[in-house]
Amino acid sequence: MSLGKYKCPPDAHRQFFENKFVRLEYLGNDEFQYSQMRHNGKWNPTFKTTTDKCLKHVTSEIPF
Repeated sequence: MSLGKYKCPPDAHRQFFENKFVRLEYLGNDEFQYSQMRHNGKWNPTFKTTTDKCLKHVTSEIPF
């Protein structure tokens, strides 16, 4: 999934932090392309669906 784990400097409050992110690209007619950022810095399109289903997926699916 689109979860990035990053190491903080030695004097930081915590050792690591995580970055969770996706891209929703509007295709028209209430349809979006849902994409996740890969470890190599490139977007990975995973599925196309409606606005409501995309937002539900972002807020309810792991790791979000």
